[in-house]
Amino acid sequence: MRALVKSEDYRLARTFIADPAANIRRWSESLNENVATLAGKPRSPAAVKDAYIRIYADYVNEVLQVLAGVGEEREAQNLKTFAVESIDSPDVRASVQIALSKTGEI
Repeated sequence: MRALVKSEDYRLARTFIADPAANIRRWSESLNENVATLAGKPRSPAAVKDAYIRIYADYVNEVLQVLAGVGEEREAQNLKTFAVESIDSPDVRASVQIALSKTGEI
């Protein structure tokens, strides 16, 4: 997917995304679980949490770029909102919002 997005072959990339909302839901659940696991550990490094956030934002951004690239801008914007709102922790949600806003306007 990353190579298709980088080469801007959005039409082909879109064929690999059957249900973008389901992908984002799965990724957000994973991020929520990973962050919750970190909270239970004594002295977990912030770098690990930041890495989880960056990976999530990268995955979401790829989907958003593909949707926008094939003319599904409204769906991309709705899913961007969904991707942020799906995060349980307020501080992680704020970090995701910042990370997604740095990746470009959708």
